[in-house]
Amino acid sequence: MLPVAAAGALLTVLASGPAGAAGPECAAGPVGVWSATVTVDGMSPHSSEIAFGEDGTACLSTPASTGRGTWTASGGDRFTYRVKEVFTGDGASGWLVTDQKAVRSGAVFTSSGQSKIYDAQGREVATKQAVIKATRKSATAPDCHA
Repeated sequence: MLPVAAAGALLTVLASGPAGAAGPECAAGPVGVWSATVTVDGMSPHSSEIAFGEDGTACLSTPASTGRGTWTASGGDRFTYRVKEVFTGDGASGWLVTDQKAVRSGAVFTSSGQSKIYDAQGREVATKQAVIKATRKSATAPDCHA
């Protein structure tokens, strides 16, 4: 079973909705690479990096996990994203799926949502709330398909 503290340290960013965020809102949206600080249910914050592609893909990496998902423009400076993050470090196994609602203001976005944590056998072991604050590092759209 994945310890809740380890899961909290691994919770990062995850995306919601179908791919295909291209269009006028894409240029003003989250496309690019972001440096994020993640706080889970009041635990100590940890760092993460997330990238949003022009085609609606999302990807992330941390020293202990990698994830892929999608993002969708919600209108104005709002977007949602959902990512499945697989634990890869420190002997952890399993994954989490997070759904986040975000608001962007210039080169910063804040999001919040629920993350469901699963063990290696696919059993849900915890549900946590996560808050993410991110700053854009690059407006260049990455390739999240690799």
